[in-house]
Amino acid sequence: MLGHFARPLNELFVSTIPGNSLIVLLTFYFLAGVSIWLGLLSLRGGLRFVRYVQSETAREYPSFTPFATVIVPIRGLDHGLQENITAIFSQDYPAYEVIFVSDDEKDPAWAIVEKARLDFKGPAGPTMRTIVAGPAVDRGQKVHNLSVVTSAIDRAGEVLVFVDSDARPADDWLKSLVAPLKDETVGATTGYRWFVPVRGVFSH
Repeated sequence: MLGHFARPLNELFVSTIPGNSLIVLLTFYFLAGVSIWLGLLSLRGGLRFVRYVQSETAREYPSFTPFATVIVPIRGLDHGLQENITAIFSQDYPAYEVIFVSDDEKDPAWAIVEKARLDFKGPAGPTMRTIVAGPAVDRGQKVHNLSVVTSAIDRAGEVLVFVDSDARPADDWLKSLVAPLKDETVGATTGYRWFVPVRGVFSH
């Protein structure tokens, strides 16, 4: 009985796996290896980005808070719109104005903007204005809205800030965004949008 099973391993392998199946198997392992390698590269990139974000958020900039104009395009009822607007009103910043703009005077978002203004309980807040830009003719609607607003900003403003109505900034967002502009070689700054699941990390 022992002699019956004592065949060379290579003969056993060849006899049990047809040629086409062997090619498929090798291709599978090759692609799996490539996927693992790409995953490791992505993980390394993610770790580098986390370290970059940590270093940037820990950096201390000199105080620089010129009068700022925050422009908020609105359209429709974004999720948590009133809370988002309240967060914009609640910035830890000495003096700024907020301008809401839409192409439609009947947009339902206007009612939420007004409710957020009336319900705001902060010790101080920005000045607020609303602009109806009307429909665009020769360009995209959002570009048209912003161009109309920029022609109506407060002349005291030194900084233009744009934020979408579906964002909910932290109370130091505006100060952190503007501070790097004290360096005259810096012409613009930007933030990073973090998506937070409504139902928790493991929601689906």
